[in-house]
Amino acid sequence: VQDRESNLSHFGLRTGLFQRSLMPLSRHELWQKIAKQLSGQHANDDARQILMNVCACDHASFLAHLETPVSRAERRRVWRMARCRARGVPMAYLLKFRAFFGRAFFVNRHVLIPRPETEILVEEALKLPTPDLVIDVGTGSGAIGITLALEQSAPVIATDISRRAIRVAKQNARHLGARVRFLRANLLDHPLIADAVRQASSVLVAANLPYLTPALLADSPREVKEYEPCLALLADNDDGLSLYRKLFAQLAKYDIRHTLLIEIDPRQSDAAMALAQSFFPTATIRLINDLSNCARIIRID
Repeated sequence: VQDRESNLSHFGLRTGLFQRSLMPLSRHELWQKIAKQLSGQHANDDARQILMNVCACDHASFLAHLETPVSRAERRRVWRMARCRARGVPMAYLLKFRAFFGRAFFVNRHVLIPRPETEILVEEALKLPTPDLVIDVGTGSGAIGITLALEQSAPVIATDISRRAIRVAKQNARHLGARVRFLRANLLDHPLIADAVRQASSVLVAANLPYLTPALLADSPREVKEYEPCLALLADNDDGLSLYRKLFAQLAKYDIRHTLLIEIDPRQSDAAMALAQSFFPTATIRLINDLSNCARIIRID
């Protein structure tokens, strides 16, 4: 209780301070107040994004009207979001969207927040000749599959084991106008996928599966380990590659030409490369680095 009161006091929400916080404030004044209460190097930007979201304005409009008063109802919403942000709730969950490949994707606590690193996987996929079929395994918010459906002409199937994730992905596909067939499946384990793969002469499989061990998850930022869905993060207690091991085994059954793009943790690169080589000994396998020059994507042809 003492900690809770301390937090409330920190945000000026005890009775007297709360009443003063509801005095008329401009966007600029409220922006400054929120930024002072938030910690971290992104406090100023986080405060601005919260205000833009509540005031329903873009960046240019926000800056052009900094002296516009913020209504009492808006101020309450702003402080509510600021309290959540102070507890570590990711900005993407507060704003309900994350930009990916130039598009806004709806996200909630049932899906992993799309990362800039994953855009490298999409960029690599778009360098390939157009395949007969694209399969996005473990689609989550649908960011990979929907982007590929919009950026190239091959039909796209997207799978996920989570019903809630599939709902989010379908919502994003509708909003963005993407034609994707969503299937609830354990990786590729679905009869419709088997039929589609057998009818295709070339297949691209893209996968950003859970690859963290409990140790790697414990070493992750607070925003990740406390708020993002464990189902989308945690793989196993061994090397974090159990789901990729299962995916490779499923793919190895098909006698087709395919390219597989997977995202990994840089610390798993050697183990993941060895695993890929063991399942696909005649394949061309290479590592692709992210913008920080860390091994992030494995391409298997």
